[in-house]
Amino acid sequence: MRRHVMTALAAGLLLAAGSPREAAEDREHDRLQGTWLLVSYDRDGKPVPARKITGTRLVIQGYQWTLEWDDISLEGVYKLDPTRKPRTIDMTFANGLDEGKILQGIYTLERDRLTLCLPHLGADRPRKFLRKPGFDVQVWKRQKGELPRGGRP
Repeated sequence: MRRHVMTALAAGLLLAAGSPREAAEDREHDRLQGTWLLVSYDRDGKPVPARKITGTRLVIQGYQWTLEWDDISLEGVYKLDPTRKPRTIDMTFANGLDEGKILQGIYTLERDRLTLCLPHLGADRPRKFLRKPGFDVQVWKRQKGELPRGGRP
């Protein structure tokens, strides 16, 4: 009887702890929180002039994102898998012309720098960072004065 209780307790603790993937996702999710400013944008392999991206912000709160560019505001939710190589991000639009559509991209997150490689809608997820037609590469920098959840970049 005692053995069954200990086995059940151990199984319960393992389930409560979650998987290594979930733990990695939670850590990465915490690091993404805050406001990001677009510092570089390559569309279809060509750089977009800095004057056209100045002031573009990506705000991440919880599992939701808001993109503010000029007078456009797009919103959605995201899901990460930081255990894949390269790390993956799925961004679902909650408004606008692409409402309900999903961008399946890849990303890197290094301290206060977030780099996204996103295919045009309907295309497959890239397997590496591509600066060529059909893909966008965006480099974001955390807004000054903000720290990710947990207090460290």
